[in-house]
Formats: sequence, C-alpha cells, structure tokens
Amino acid sequence: MATRMDLFRPVQSGRPLPKDLALPDIFAPRSYARREIIFDPHAKEDLVFVVASGRVRIFFAHEDKELTLSILRPGDIYSTHTRAWVQAYKNSTILVADTGAFRKHIEEYPELTLTMARVLGDLLKKSYSHILSLAFKNVRRRLEEFLLHEARRSGRPHPHGTLVDLDMTGEQLAAMLGTTRQTVSSTLGELINEGLLAKEGRGSYIIPDMNRLRHSG
Repeated sequence: MATRMDLFRPVQSGRPLPKDLALPDIFAPRSYARREIIFDPHAKEDLVFVVASGRVRIFFAHEDKELTLSILRPGDIYSTHTRAWVQAYKNSTILVADTGAFRKHIEEYPELTLTMARVLGDLLKKSYSHILSLAFKNVRRRLEEFLLHEARRSGRPHPHGTLVDLDMTGEQLAAMLGTTRQTVSSTLGELINEGLLAKEGRGSYIIPDMNRLRHSG
C-alpha cells in the first residue's frame, strides 16, 4: 500500500544538493528487532522516517483486535504524526529525521516538496482503499486484490507467470486481510485448485495469468 520515495537520489532538475543541505545529513539510523514496537499512537516525537532495511508494519489496535494498514519496505516513507502503531515486521533499520528539520530542508527544493506530497497522498489513498476493501469485500476478493497488488509492486517474471514472494506467515497474511489463518489457508487452496495460483515455496506463489485472477470474482 505504501509508495517508494528515494530521498537520497540527486535532484533531477540538475541543481545538486549542497553538502551542508544534503538530506542524508538530517537522518539518523535506528534499528529494531522483529516484532519490536517502533512508535505507538501516543509517541511525542514528531518524525519522518524512511525504511532502510527490513519491513515495518503500520496497524491500528483496539483491545484484542488489530488491523494492518500497510507493510512498509525499504524506500518507503512514513510519519509518526498519525494514530497508528508502527512495528518492526522483521529485523529493521529506519532513518529518522525531525519533521521540522525535514520541512526546512525540502523547502529549499520544490521538487522534493511535490514528491513528498504525491507519496503521502498516494499512501492515504491506498489506506482508504484497504479499509473499504475490509468493509465491503469478501476474504477471497481481498486476497486476490492483495496478490495482484504485490505482483505489480514487486513481482518477478517466471516461466509460468508472475512470481510473488509475500515473505509472510499465514498469521501475518491473515492480519493483513482482516481474517483468520484458517480462512486464508482454505482460500489460497481454492485459488490453487482453480488454477489461478500455484505455490512455489514457503510464502511464494506464481500467478499464471494476472488478468484471469483480476476477473475471477
């Protein structure tokens, strides 16, 4: 659901970032172990962060229920100025910067301001789409759309279709889809039996025909 943004690429306008204003200088690395909470909804720090390695989970929690909004990957950007929990999905390193300092730097480069607005706007749009999907679509359709999204985002060509490496356990995938592990397992089985999906390995699947999966519902 998140969109990648390479903050460390030279500005494309041809106007280079001066060394004393280079964006990497305002970022500091922080590392977290798998499942460790990075920020909670009451975090007082107002920060922007970029995922440098690993994966980071964004989710809402109420009592014993959790709703996963997004899994951020290297290059994805997010802010602590939300009501969401932020958790290391696996051993992860993020680069953090004070929001005020980050804003001051990007004001010098309108190109970065526009990119930032596009990225965060896209993330918000995808978050709303995910919530609407949970509210109005059945588990099978949610799973199909998730697989298609992951295929577009990071799928690789395969002799028999498109290879999608989810790098998730059944429990993690269930949390992403707002259902149970058993339901995810049985729904994956349905797609495999119908020839819409093939299991390649642990957490890896092949989509033989993206268009067929897209219109299976």
